[in-house]
Amino acid sequence: MLAIALPARAENGLPGVTGRDKLYGVASVGDRVWVVGFPGIVLQSTDKGDSFKAGGPGGTTAWLAVDFTDKDHGMVVGRGGKALVTRDGGKTWIPSDVGTKEPLFDVSCPDAKHCFAVGNFAAAVRTSDGGSTWESMHVVPEDEDPTLNGIAFADAETGFAVGEFGLIARTDDGGATWRRVDDEMNSDNNFGVAVLKDGTVLVVGSYGNIQIGRVENKRTDETRNTETDPSTRPDSEVSNEPPTMTFVTVKTGVKDHLFRVATGGDHLLVAGAAGTILYSNGPKGPWKRAIVPTFLWLADATIDSSGRGFAVGAQGVLVKTDDNGATWKTWRAK
Repeated sequence: MLAIALPARAENGLPGVTGRDKLYGVASVGDRVWVVGFPGIVLQSTDKGDSFKAGGPGGTTAWLAVDFTDKDHGMVVGRGGKALVTRDGGKTWIPSDVGTKEPLFDVSCPDAKHCFAVGNFAAAVRTSDGGSTWESMHVVPEDEDPTLNGIAFADAETGFAVGEFGLIARTDDGGATWRRVDDEMNSDNNFGVAVLKDGTVLVVGSYGNIQIGRVENKRTDETRNTETDPSTRPDSEVSNEPPTMTFVTVKTGVKDHLFRVATGGDHLLVAGAAGTILYSNGPKGPWKRAIVPTFLWLADATIDSSGRGFAVGAQGVLVKTDDNGATWKTWRAK
């Protein structure tokens, strides 16, 4: 009997997406949601994710990550060091030459002008003019080339990059210089990172590990505009030393790899392998595993302060929550 392979169908009705396609990135701001993936998938929603329209230049590029700083300004990065910039919410996308051919796995845009991206073989780039020009960053010494899997910036100056061999690096000058802040004893891979409003850092990685990082020696000049301006204090009271950090591991009871962490107000989501989604209302937990209608890997997630969130992954999967991550359903076209 002759077996005939039938074309894969888009089970959920996402425009231009079939069951063979992969969704790697998702971002949301207000009523807008953006989804990116392979091949050449760039989708956008203007109605809180109720419906999506195809955008972007098309083609076969694997777009691996997306970030928006507001409803208009966003960036997509992917394989071959390719990047796309939009300044109108995704109506039009402009190719941007970042100066590397390495795959870029993550991007963080703390404002409309500043974006930072990292990827394979320690590739790391930054822009301070909204993607018109780029320059390289040296997250690790030049004789080292670990894969950098994730990046997150709290503002244009302070950011974190994570990667292979337990790497967690920090910059306080917009990526000009970096230093390791992990204990260098943990060799497990780190995949994703997020910075909370209070400065707490969340790192997710291999075997269900979640690490919480906090600053130990806050600079005394951080108390400016409170009781006493530090410029009037004796020099001995003003520290110019960079803040040190300690990271502690939170037990999640999960052994699957965790790829990305998302924050929205007090709501936290983590997406990972084998349909894993963890949710919590605080970094210390308790972290609970949600029941999700898929056992496929989930590459990325997003959540807002209302508790509405999305996660994307293999075979064109898009799942949605409206209750802070507690329950999930497969997104389907209405």
